[in-house]
Formats: sequence, C-alpha cells, structure tokens
Amino acid sequence: NLLAYTASIELGHYYYFVDSLEKSTSIAFQILEEVIDVPDTTIIGRCYNLLGINFLKQEQNDLAFKYFQQYEIYAKGYNKIVARANSALALIGLERYPEALALFKKCINKNPGDNVLDLQDNANAYNSISDLFFKMDQYDSAEYYGMKSYNILSEYGNAYNKYFATQSLSKIYISWNKPEQAVFYGKKAMELAQKTKSVRIVWSSNEYLGRAYAKAENYQMAYQFLNKAYNMRDTIYNQERDEIINELEVSYEAERKETENTMLRQDQMIQQLTIDRQRTFLIIAIVITVVAAFVLLLLWKLLQKRNRDARKIKEQNDLLAFQADKLTQTDASRSRFFANISHDLRTPLTLINGFFQALKNEDNLLTNKTERVQER
Repeated sequence: NLLAYTASIELGHYYYFVDSLEKSTSIAFQILEEVIDVPDTTIIGRCYNLLGINFLKQEQNDLAFKYFQQYEIYAKGYNKIVARANSALALIGLERYPEALALFKKCINKNPGDNVLDLQDNANAYNSISDLFFKMDQYDSAEYYGMKSYNILSEYGNAYNKYFATQSLSKIYISWNKPEQAVFYGKKAMELAQKTKSVRIVWSSNEYLGRAYAKAENYQMAYQFLNKAYNMRDTIYNQERDEIINELEVSYEAERKETENTMLRQDQMIQQLTIDRQRTFLIIAIVITVVAAFVLLLLWKLLQKRNRDARKIKEQNDLLAFQADKLTQTDASRSRFFANISHDLRTPLTLINGFFQALKNEDNLLTNKTERVQER
C-alpha cells in the first residue's frame, strides 16, 4: 500500500508540473483521507507538501503556508529545511517579510563542513534571503547575502546556479544605482547564460545587462543588449506559444483517450449488466420451470392416487352390490322356503289343532257333567 501511495504522490507531482493543479490537489486530498492514521508519516508529510506547492502556484499563499506548516511537522532532516523554505515563500506572497526572513535563516546549516549539498542548500537560502531584502529595498543586506550565495556557488554550483546568483547581484546593483558593479556582474551573468543554452536565460541576461549599461549611461551598449532582448522576446513568445499549443494538444489527446476509455468502460459495464440480467432471467426461468415441473409431477401423482382410490372404491362398491344381491336372493329363497313349509304344514297343523280343540271341548263337557253330578 505504501508503494501505491508513493506512486500516487509521484503522479500528483507530474500533474503539478504540467499545470493540472486540480488533479494534483485531488490526489493529495484523497491519499490524506486514506492514510491519516498510517504509522509511516512520510506519506502524510509529502501529501501536505504537494498541497502546499499547488496552492503556492495558484498564489493562494494563506493555504500554501498552512499546508507547508503541516509538512514541517511530519518532515525529517533535510525535508524540514524544504518545508521552512516553502513556508517562507508563502509568507513572501502574503508580504509578511520579517517572518519569511526568520524562516529562511532557520534553513541555514551553520556547520556544513565540506558537504557540497549542504553548501549548495545554504547558498540557495542566502539567495532567498537576498531576494527578500531586495523586496524590502534593503540593498546592503541584499548584497551581503547575495554575495555569500555567489561565493559558494562560484565554487560548488553548476552553470544555472552560478547564473542566478550572479544575475541577482547585477539586479541588486542596478536598483541600488551602482552601475559599475551592475555591468561587471551583468557580463559574468551573460557568460554563464551562454553556457546554459537556455533562450529564456540568455534573453533575461541581455535585458539586465542592457539596463546596467543604461545605468552607466552607456546608451549604445544599452541599446545593443536591449534590442537583442527585444528580438529574442518574439522568439521566446513563439516558442512558448508552440509549447502551449503542444501541451494543449497533448492534454486534448489525453482527455480524448480518457473519455474514450471511460465510454469503453461504460459500454463494457452495460454489456456486463445486460449479460448479468440475461443470466438472472435465465436462472429465474429455469427455477420456474423446475418448480412448475415439480408441481405438475405432484399433481399427476395426486391424480393417479385419486384414480386408484376411485377404482378401489368402485371395486368395493361393486363387491358390496354383488353381496347385497346375493343376500337379497338368499333372503328371497329363504322366504319362499318358509312360505312353502308354512303352507305345507298349515293343513296338518289345522287338523291337529281342530282335533285338540275337540278333545278340549269334550274334556270341558265331562268336567261340567261331573260337577253337576256331585252337586246332586
């Protein structure tokens, strides 16, 4: 994750250098939201520094100073010096010169020894202090710190550093109305400018040297160098215009490709959603089909069972009907049998009953006669 955050910060610096400040700031804020509790505070400090330089470039010096102060809290070693120097630049933008001067002085390593990097950092700090005194019209202090920077960079600096230190002295002497020194350092700055092979630096050097000669009232030389600077300005303008056009074309192509990629991703998402929806519908259809088949199978089994039960009931009913018919027939046969027997026995029984009745009547007569005899 830390490697990913580091890569994101480098991307933010890239956007800063190509003036895509909104993207650069957005990256820094996004990383800060994610890593605010990360033990490695280096990432947090670099995010604050990225925010600071973005707002400094936009001349929002109050916000730049705020974030550089946060950067100094998390920074270690040399990075603390960078944070202080950047804070001082923001204070200069806010015209808080005494505070900026104090911060620049804190950037000076009092015991650099023979360490070239420390000496160069001190030279840069001296040069910044010199520029600050120059803004405050304190030319003697500006000269003092400018000379300290010049002496260090004359021995340890490259062509660019040497040029800026030398040109700063020429600029100070021009404003301080010391034309001889202004011309002397202006010539040295011109020699160094030729070594840099930078059109803009050569143009700036011609302009300042022309102004130095004008201060020295050498108007012929002043015209010569100022005319060169004027002619070079058109060249620089055309180059800058071409660079801006190229940058715009690159930005347009990048945005166009990003838009195409975004549209392609959206199309892929739509296709994926369509596939997912179709898959969902297919799954639902399969589930419904399976459920319907299960229900139909269950109904079919219930119908089969019902038919079997109906057949059993019908068979039992048929059996009962058959047995009822047999019982009816048996009962009828028995009735006929008893009727025949009753008919066959009735006559003999009637005769016997008549005989018994006759005997009974005869017995009654004998009894009555006996009773009358006895009464007599």
